[in-house]
Amino acid sequence: VWPGASGRWCRTRNIGANWLTATGPTSIAGYWVTAAGSSKLWRITCTLTEEVEGTRIGEMLDWMVKVVTPNGGMPRFNDGGQSDPGTGYYRLHQLARMLGNREYAFATRNTRTPLRLWDDASYEPKEPDFTSVLLPDSGIAVMRDSWEETSAYAALDFGPHGGGHGHCDKGNFVLYADGEAWVIDSRYGWKKAEDHNTIVVDGENQQKGRGTLLKWETDDDHDAVAVYHDLYPAVRHYRSMYHERGGPFVVVDRMVPNDEAEHSYESRLYILGETAREGDCYVTARGDKGIAVRIGPGQWSAGEVADADFQYRSDCRKPERFPVYVVRWDCEGAGEQWLVTVLVPYTGQKAEVGEVSVEPQGTVSIVSFALNGEEKRYAVPTPAGAGG
Repeated sequence: VWPGASGRWCRTRNIGANWLTATGPTSIAGYWVTAAGSSKLWRITCTLTEEVEGTRIGEMLDWMVKVVTPNGGMPRFNDGGQSDPGTGYYRLHQLARMLGNREYAFATRNTRTPLRLWDDASYEPKEPDFTSVLLPDSGIAVMRDSWEETSAYAALDFGPHGGGHGHCDKGNFVLYADGEAWVIDSRYGWKKAEDHNTIVVDGENQQKGRGTLLKWETDDDHDAVAVYHDLYPAVRHYRSMYHERGGPFVVVDRMVPNDEAEHSYESRLYILGETAREGDCYVTARGDKGIAVRIGPGQWSAGEVADADFQYRSDCRKPERFPVYVVRWDCEGAGEQWLVTVLVPYTGQKAEVGEVSVEPQGTVSIVSFALNGEEKRYAVPTPAGAGG
């Protein structure tokens, strides 16, 4: 067992290449790394550096590399939302030199206070040999175009609830692009489904539990993940995310009731920065960078935009905070309901997104829309999963 920074104990059987320790927050994966330099654990670590790689502790460090955001932090799922995401990577940065691990060095090159240790060429950062990656035990799918700081990046959470720090947030995701955070997780202690980028059914909270992976695929052209959960009493929620490398993100939601009654649905999106409706799109801009969002099909209400009444840093290395806005779309009805959300990061010219349609075809759904006058058509995996 290893003592965590909070004083709790994390058993090594709960630590691995794809695992998030059972206490909940993403930042827990860096428990022992984020411990203060004077702590017992840090002193122990300094004496065990020769034995770390290839062990479960080494796998936990590898986990931090796999999920690192383009600006050098973590996707702040669960109660990781208030912590400084740069702290754990600062420690990992120190270990990179101690272990001579060049991939750790690369993952931590954008930390808030990076050390200047790379005078020896043998320790120069080395880009990992993967980009997008699935962490099935943690229940996190990571999509990234490249390892550049301006790369598009998204992480979708479908994993176990965890302990007291866990949130009811299955299907929640975060999104970065052009060196900025755009779609963010909620604050520390905001644990209800309505506090996250997911679907709320009948105004209720999700039950505690985990989602199920249905599909994962990645290649040089695109990434796609499909998951589902049955944590609402009367409705199963299926969510797929599709990303064209260098292009838009498409999220497809399918809600399947277990009965013939009418149900109400609300989709929420927490966006970092002042957000306004422009025609049928919702646009957030910071300087010449921004993100445009549009939904379909038409049975969903026009989105309601509101100030979420808290602020967030887009970059853990900078003190500037931005207001968080929440966009809410509503729908009511009996039977299956579908929702498609198109998210387009842009630099320079504002992205123009046309009407969005979806056509289910077996285990995929064809999503169509115009982007800056060009027709886009994507075959998004939408397998039925358990229960049809």
